[in-house]
Amino acid sequence: MHRAEGVLYAGEYDGKAVSPRDFDGLLGCFYSNPLARQVAEAGVPAVNLSSAVGGIGLPWVLVDNVRVGRMAAEHFLKPGFRHYAYIGYSQRLLSRERLEGFRDTLAERGQEVIEYDMGDAEPLELPVFLERLPKPVAVFCANDVAGERVLSACESVGLAVPEQVAVLGVDDDESICGF
Repeated sequence: MHRAEGVLYAGEYDGKAVSPRDFDGLLGCFYSNPLARQVAEAGVPAVNLSSAVGGIGLPWVLVDNVRVGRMAAEHFLKPGFRHYAYIGYSQRLLSRERLEGFRDTLAERGQEVIEYDMGDAEPLELPVFLERLPKPVAVFCANDVAGERVLSACESVGLAVPEQVAVLGVDDDESICGF
């Protein structure tokens, strides 16, 4: 018999030891936190459903983030864009992989990508960055959160979407995309 009750949220994790007695197994989005390492060390069967970080000692079920980046580039190449930007988070593995696929696919076609790191930048810098890009520009965002920020920044400085700035986010985050 397996227990199906109980949910452990990493944000609510209180630092107490996790043991195989606590769970039959865990499926979760483990980020860089002590819980993931503790689960791995305790021998609790677990699968990580996040590609935010690597090397935490758990098997993964992942999205092919390099392919996601390639698909984004192909999407923007079809209508003939000549200027490209990537808005991401250099400290996140999934973002680096998505950039890799995007940049490599465009480089194969002789195109360059201008990068913007959301993790290092002040929020007020994004509108200035977008204003300075050559237009029209295709902007691939690492996720829907970044996409929403780009759309807000465009609105704040009067950039027309998609006429001047075409924006593509990833992940279909229900709280942002509203389905």
